Amino acid sequence: MPDHLYESPDRELLLIRRFIADEGPAATLRWSLRLPRLCWLGIRIPAPRLGWPAGKKPGDVDVVGGPLVCRDRSAWLRARTEIRAQLPPVSQTVRDGADELFGRGHAKRSREGTIDQLATELLCARGQLRPSFEHMFAFEVKVAWFGRDSTLHGAKLGGSPQKMARKQARGLTRMGPDHVGLLRAVVTEPCTAPAGGAWMHAGAHASAAADAYEQAIRARVEDPFATIVASIGAVPGRREHLAGSLGVNVPILGQWQNPLRGEPEVERARERLRAAFANVLEDTAATRVPLLVLACAHTSCGALFVPARAIDPWQTLCPHCSGLTTVAPIENTVPPNDRLS
Repeated sequence: MPDHLYESPDRELLLIRRFIADEGPAATLRWSLRLPRLCWLGIRIPAPRLGWPAGKKPGDVDVVGGPLVCRDRSAWLRARTEIRAQLPPVSQTVRDGADELFGRGHAKRSREGTIDQLATELLCARGQLRPSFEHMFAFEVKVAWFGRDSTLHGAKLGGSPQKMARKQARGLTRMGPDHVGLLRAVVTEPCTAPAGGAWMHAGAHASAAADAYEQAIRARVEDPFATIVASIGAVPGRREHLAGSLGVNVPILGQWQNPLRGEPEVERARERLRAAFANVLEDTAATRVPLLVLACAHTSCGALFVPARAIDPWQTLCPHCSGLTTVAPIENTVPPNDRLS
C-alpha cells in the first residue's frame, strides 16, 4: 500500500480508509466533519443497492452512515464507572502542567475522553452498541494533490468536472440523509526540511495547498450541501494519518442540514436508504467503531455485508457468495503526472 496519499491511484478511497474509517485516533477527519464519535459507515456503496435508480447520479456513495447507540443508558454509565475505577489517579502537578500548556480544564477533558474511549471498547466487547437510523449523513469525496513545485495535480477542476462533482452531491441530498457534504481534500507531496522543522514545513505546505484549492473549486452559497476543504500535509517517511498536518475549513459554502427533507420523493428515497442498511445492521452488535458496511465487488452478487473483524476488513470474503472483495488500493505505484494546465 502506498506510504503517502498522493502516490495512490485511488486517493479518495485511501483517504477514507485512513482518515475517516480507521478504528483508532488517526481518523481525525471523522471528528472534523462533525460525524458521531460512535458511528456506522457504508463505504463506496453502489447507489442502486440503496434503492437509487441506476444511471442517476451519484453512481456510488463514498461515505454514508449514522450513529451507534447504547440504548441502555445505565449500561453506559456502569461501563464508565468501571473504567474510571481502573485508571490510576493523575497527580495535581501533572494536572497543573497540562492546564498551563493547553488551557484550563485540559487534563480533566483528556481524562474524560480516555474514559469514554475505553468504555466504548468495553461496550463493543459486550455487544451493547447498536446502529441507529434516525439521523444519517452522506459525503461525496474528491482528492487532489499539491506537489513540491506548488502545483495542483489530479484534480479535474474544469467546468464539466466541477458540475459533475456538484451534481453527485446534489444527488446525495435527494437520497434523503439529514446531512450531506462534498469533501474536497488536497494532500501534499512531502518536502524535505531542516532538522526539527518537518512538521512546521508540512503545515505551511498544506496551508498553501488549501489556498490554491479553494481558489480553484466552484462552491456556491445556495448549494443544498456543505462544501468542505481539507488540506493534509505530509512529512518524509511517515504516513499522513500517523504523522502529518491536517487543516479543515468546515464548511466554506452551502449548508449542513439537507433542505430537501420533507419532500415526498426525498422521504421515499430516505426510507429505501434506511431499509437497505437496516436489513444488514438492525440486529448487529458493533464489534468495532466505526462499524463498517461494504458491498460485494462481484456484480453478480453486490450484497451489502459487515466484514469480519478477525481479518483485514478491507480485503475480505463476501458471506453471501464467498467472493473476495478488495476495498482498498493495493498498488504501490505513482500515478502519471496529471498536472493541471
